[in-house]
Amino acid sequence: MMKNAIKFATLSLTLLFAQSAAAEESSALLTDYLVPAYQQLAAKADAQIDVMEALCQSPLETNLQAARDGFSALVTAYAYAEPVRFGPITQNDRLERLYFWPDRKSTGLKQVQKALVGEDESVLSVESLKDKSVALQGLNALEYVLHGALADKLTSDTNSHACRYGETIAQNMWAMADQMVIELVADDGLIAQFENPQEGSALFRTEEDVLRISFETFSHFPEIISATRLNEWAEESPNLNVLPLRRAALSMNLVLADIEGLSDAFDAFSGHYNEDDVLAIALNAYRFELSNALRTAKELAEHSNQGILADEALRKKIDYLRLVLHSLRDIANDQIAPELGLVVGFSSLDGD
Repeated sequence: MMKNAIKFATLSLTLLFAQSAAAEESSALLTDYLVPAYQQLAAKADAQIDVMEALCQSPLETNLQAARDGFSALVTAYAYAEPVRFGPITQNDRLERLYFWPDRKSTGLKQVQKALVGEDESVLSVESLKDKSVALQGLNALEYVLHGALADKLTSDTNSHACRYGETIAQNMWAMADQMVIELVADDGLIAQFENPQEGSALFRTEEDVLRISFETFSHFPEIISATRLNEWAEESPNLNVLPLRRAALSMNLVLADIEGLSDAFDAFSGHYNEDDVLAIALNAYRFELSNALRTAKELAEHSNQGILADEALRKKIDYLRLVLHSLRDIANDQIAPELGLVVGFSSLDGD
């Protein structure tokens, strides 16, 4: 099978000797959180290749359900790894290729539909797919293959175009995730650059540069969750058709995995700081709000979008979750950043 042509690499996390204890601490966000997160994403994409291949060869309802279950696990793995938006994920448009969202005016959806209806052969190999529109390459495209209007072909035709396209998407996602791990742990990779910032580096000239880019995860990502996952719920009559991954009924599962990833990333980032100073108070305030966000997201993930829409109490929980996410941003900017000696950078979500 095609997956075996790209053998999954078990990568060692044995790194060069750290330059100092401070350098090791600065890279904990990467070594303790991001590398395992990307490895898990690669593993789930690898598993998705298997279930798609089985579905293509035997178009049975049971195999379709296995492919849909695998997709749910793949979404969770992606969302868990999503909070860190620097490093390998920003190279070669990977952020958009893995998950193109928001899809304004359904531009990406129309491209996927066109490829499926026209049975475009160019989306059936990773080599050609990776150079096409980002909207054709990741989770949104795979969701439509498995849950969209043409999903009935998956259980009627052996080796259908739609099924082979879904398998190619999984292969493409695996290739990206695997390469992101390599770019983290290589001798000259992001971890090495974190641990040994250089004056001539385009990325990290000082340890303060490393600290700033790490910290911005916890300032900016809560707002990203609120703005791109939950804002539609602020409308008096939310349009469920514009919610992320709504065909697969994974809108709130996406939010939950995002917050779980943010929580574990924060633990990795903050674990070495002194617990006996003013900074500790700010860090604990952030942890407290993270626990509130996690609890609320878990409650919401137990319900469908339709169920939330029909239940005023659940709608209020979304309002509360949005408030907590704003609080996380404010704690990061107003309490943690000053104690770290940082000035918070501009976020694209800040507006004019």
